[in-house]
Amino acid sequence: MKHILNYGLMAAMVAAVTFTSCSKDNEEDEIELSILPKKVTRIESSNQVTYEFDSDGRIFKTTYDFYSTTYQYTNHYIIVSYATTDINFSTIVKFEPHNGWITSVKYLESIDDGVYKETNKMKYSYSADGYLSTMKSTIYGSVSNSNYCVENGVVKSISGDGDGIVISSTFTYNSKIPNNLNINLWNILYNTEPLFGDKLGKRFVQLPTSYTAVGKDGEEEEESMSCDFSYEYDGDYLKKITSILNYDGGTETTTYEIFYEE
Repeated sequence: MKHILNYGLMAAMVAAVTFTSCSKDNEEDEIELSILPKKVTRIESSNQVTYEFDSDGRIFKTTYDFYSTTYQYTNHYIIVSYATTDINFSTIVKFEPHNGWITSVKYLESIDDGVYKETNKMKYSYSADGYLSTMKSTIYGSVSNSNYCVENGVVKSISGDGDGIVISSTFTYNSKIPNNLNINLWNILYNTEPLFGDKLGKRFVQLPTSYTAVGKDGEEEEESMSCDFSYEYDGDYLKKITSILNYDGGTETTTYEIFYEE
């Protein structure tokens, strides 16, 4: 159950459908991005991931339990370098921007000195008002799709399919919880592709307080799960996010701690 819906929600962030977007014009004011966190630590069970950011809100280093990655940015490439205790290798992420937004991405994995092989690719489309509408991913030959329904700058629902799994998710919000840091927390909460920052359409204006997901794998019985988010502040500064995932068989808690410039 958790396996199916984790695919649908997380991979829905690296997927896309050919559905029609239901995005509506954003009636909210533009987000003021004035607070500058430098690091976010994500802790799930005994696993920890740390994202470090530059002054432009771009990830420059990610540290996992057993390896780390660093990122170099150019106009059309991101060079991702991986380092472990045993080996070092790199991936080139080549993207094509259109009107400032990324429309297609190719992942080129190093297989020899100066030789790269295409492994994965992504395609993105956007609504008339500039929000992410659809994504389509091909990951080692497996194709998945997702569609975003955005109203007034917030994601109301995501629907997707891939490998015989169909998923739909709906979200709730509190208008007092804006997505207004210089880093795009939405992408980090959902493992979308945080290194793309704000190049996947206009910034969604709010962070969710909960979501409910329903998924079905072929002829198997429909399954569901839910997740609740809580936000802790130090004055005006968001310092911690806690997500509690509820599914058949148990719960799973993930925390995100946010560290600012000293």
